[in-house]
Amino acid sequence: MLVTDGIKKPLSTALYYGLRSLPIKALFSRQLAQPMRGNKALQPEKFRPEIEVVVRHSAASSITTIHSLSPKARSDAHIIYLHGGGYAMQALSFHRRFAEKLAIRTGCTVSLLDFPLPPQAQCIETVCAVMRMYKAISLLYRQHRLILMGDSAGGGLAISLLQKLLQIPANNPAGKIKDIRAPDSTILYSPWLDIRLTHREIEPHYAKKRGDIIPASLAPGGLALCQWSGTR
Repeated sequence: MLVTDGIKKPLSTALYYGLRSLPIKALFSRQLAQPMRGNKALQPEKFRPEIEVVVRHSAASSITTIHSLSPKARSDAHIIYLHGGGYAMQALSFHRRFAEKLAIRTGCTVSLLDFPLPPQAQCIETVCAVMRMYKAISLLYRQHRLILMGDSAGGGLAISLLQKLLQIPANNPAGKIKDIRAPDSTILYSPWLDIRLTHREIEPHYAKKRGDIIPASLAPGGLALCQWSGTR
């Protein structure tokens, strides 16, 4: 418990104030300017012993598919998870642990997609790579219900994938789109949809707080990502 002004508050509050004291903005700025590569957060040996892991590599991408050997529930769903990270950073240990909990608590199969990122790749390369991986999963696991999931930048990428799927004409009543099934469900956690935060519904609300949302130290990295993404 955290005690503030004589009032007891839950541990989550203590964690919140603890995180506020850390140099998060400076760290995030450095990561955007020089994104780390090869952090090995999704290496099979990093997962819990009760998690079975299958990794499929293709060019600059890979699919890490996991399921729990002792799940707390049973499910025929397959979660296709697109991680966040400012559209530039690789998956972190947090994303691995989150996927493990999903597999254990729900019994779902979970596939974490490791896709090309800037500055090594451009926007269209990332979206095309995600499309190829999504198609591969939909063909390999025909018996599974597909759930597309993304957090933060991964949520924005999930929307981009859905838009691409909608642009391909559906030409059979079974709902298959050139051998690619649309997801049965989509779950987005705080999706980053407007990379420049200039949408008319965002700007008035955050105008006075813009320095908190986009600190000056993030400007070079943010502008580079806007150019990479093709944002106008």
